Amino acid sequence: MRVSKATLLLALVGGSHAFAPSAPFGVASSASKAARFSRPMSDVAQAEAAVEEVGEVQQESPAPSAAPAASTSSGLTMNDVRTTIRNLTAENFASSLDKIEPFLLHEAGSSIYSKSIKRIAVKANLLGVQVPADYALDAKATSKRREKQNEFVKTKEEDARAVAEAAATEAMEAAEASDTADAEEEPESADESVEA
Repeated sequence: MRVSKATLLLALVGGSHAFAPSAPFGVASSASKAARFSRPMSDVAQAEAAVEEVGEVQQESPAPSAAPAASTSSGLTMNDVRTTIRNLTAENFASSLDKIEPFLLHEAGSSIYSKSIKRIAVKANLLGVQVPADYALDAKATSKRREKQNEFVKTKEEDARAVAEAAATEAMEAAEASDTADAEEEPESADESVEA
């Protein structure tokens, strides 16, 4: 019986928070939080009315349809494309490339596009097949790079034309200058022959 009385005493004393502080230092107790957040009944009624108005507005406007993130226009995911490339054989090479081309053209990012093209090229080399020369060249992932490259090529061509025109102009001026120099030398040589 002594053990049960001692156990009962320890349970009562240990269970009651007589020796523990009511809240940690600097933290408000839950009773004071409840007092701070309680509102008079008129405020609660006003809040409910505002919620009802918002609910009516939301019911009038149709909810936007959320498109599933996993769906794509080609119906393939990156994992599907990687699996298809991994499972390429000489027999299914052309059909597999046709299957993954829409994904590479419209949905793949630049890193997935470049890695996939490299993997396809390696696999084609191993299988002894050729990847079509124009396969997935107009990809969305490479459009900015292609535009920058085209602008660069145009500028270089314009610079080359300008240099060629300048060289042609200098050559014409040099030819005209030599013609005028030859024309000036001829009368002098004619004067010399008369004196002799």
